[in-house]
Amino acid sequence: MFVFLSALGASLDGFIIGLSLKLSHQNFSKKNMVTFLIGNFILYFLALFLYSAFHFHFVNRFLSTVLYLLLAYLTWRDQGEDIKERFSQSLSFSKCLLLVFTHCIDGTLVSLSFVYEYSIPFLVILFSMMSFFILLIGYYFAHLFKNPKKSNLFGALLFVLLAILNQFF
Repeated sequence: MFVFLSALGASLDGFIIGLSLKLSHQNFSKKNMVTFLIGNFILYFLALFLYSAFHFHFVNRFLSTVLYLLLAYLTWRDQGEDIKERFSQSLSFSKCLLLVFTHCIDGTLVSLSFVYEYSIPFLVILFSMMSFFILLIGYYFAHLFKNPKKSNLFGALLFVLLAILNQFF
């Protein structure tokens, strides 16, 4: 059960990303969705496979907590340019790949802590699908957050909450 809660917690930044995409008027097309999902599967698989194959043990709670706090600070600080000026018709392929990479960083760190307890395919599917669906929830429910500055504060608070939960669980 803890692995599911960890996947949910690690994927909460997907909500923030989906929210940011919608608030910046980015079109997250079906092609982008497929790219995001396949990219998630590939990155999670490579990270978990290499971590397991070389018997690494460098992921610990302190490193994950520091990463969450850094992401909280960067989310809070990011005021960005005016939303109306960032209008774009579609998310480009290269930007989508960069989005996949940045989104997988924290999920990968969390999933690495379970690599020796669960099978790699299970972890890849769980973390990839959780991050994909939470991103879609953030994208499609962004209309609930009209003020982008408040969404930055909300995102920063989510990352601080993840840091606290990571330290104790």
